[in-house]
Amino acid sequence: MTGDSFKILQLSDIHWSFSTNVKEQSKYLSKVVSESSPDMIMITGDSCLCANKSIATSLYNLFDSWNIPYGVTFGNHDKQGLYSKEWVSKLAASGKNSLYNEVNDNVFGNSNYFINVKKDGKTIWQIYSLDSNSNEMEEGSNVYDYIHDDQVDWFKKETALAKTNNNGVALPSIAYFHIPLWEYVTSYYVNHSTLMGEIGEKATNSVKGLTDNLGKIAMWPGEIHSKFFEAAKDAGVKATFCGHDHNNDWVGDYEGVTLGYCVKSGRELYYTKSSEGYDMTGGSLVTIKSDNTFELEHVFVNSDTFDVTRVKMGDK
Repeated sequence: MTGDSFKILQLSDIHWSFSTNVKEQSKYLSKVVSESSPDMIMITGDSCLCANKSIATSLYNLFDSWNIPYGVTFGNHDKQGLYSKEWVSKLAASGKNSLYNEVNDNVFGNSNYFINVKKDGKTIWQIYSLDSNSNEMEEGSNVYDYIHDDQVDWFKKETALAKTNNNGVALPSIAYFHIPLWEYVTSYYVNHSTLMGEIGEKATNSVKGLTDNLGKIAMWPGEIHSKFFEAAKDAGVKATFCGHDHNNDWVGDYEGVTLGYCVKSGRELYYTKSSEGYDMTGGSLVTIKSDNTFELEHVFVNSDTFDVTRVKMGDK
């Protein structure tokens, strides 16, 4: 951080595949980036689906061509192509501007790491990437995975170390992953919290133990209640951001932590329109500040005309 703020653009659910018009979608994603002018990009899963090595490589080459540092968090579809998860992990790490770190440890998942944001040589924020994993719990179903206990233990260890190194004061942080936590459901459906955005998924879902008294919901969280939220709250995490549900760009609060969906980045697979009339495609822009606060803006870019609509948290 060179000034008092640092901008992070979240892109999610790009879903490049054999049917993608790579040339046009490259222009589109580049427009989202240029409109946002970020200092860093965080890509939160499902970048590809039903792609081959050539398509995946062209997408990661595009990420690198922006000459902006970027991190990658995997989703439930990233490995579903004509390549192995090991190959796509190496691809994610290979770019000259990539911050992705495939840590050689026994922690579950492939994208658990953190990025330190420094000012004058001192770490003042941390950005966490966590792998919310796939739907291998029941292959071929809509039973989604979650952030596992050993990942939570890893997170606790790292945040505790950061606190110790910061004279006993917890560092402000943001966590990025792909599949929403159960607390997103509780915040929206039970506590009726909305800071900005909408829940617009047309398909509905139920999860045993979570939605027993709610019926069907328009969110698609993991099948198991992860312990991550409690760990994040205890560590002083300011906000968590996910993707996964393309028609949701909702942001709410739960027990003092901001919980948010990314704006779906592009029209591939499916997307929808906001009740305000604009396409719900683009990206989510977080501005972290040296006073430990942050701002959030959704940058909507029309997939055909490239017209831009910007909505800031707190505007409505």
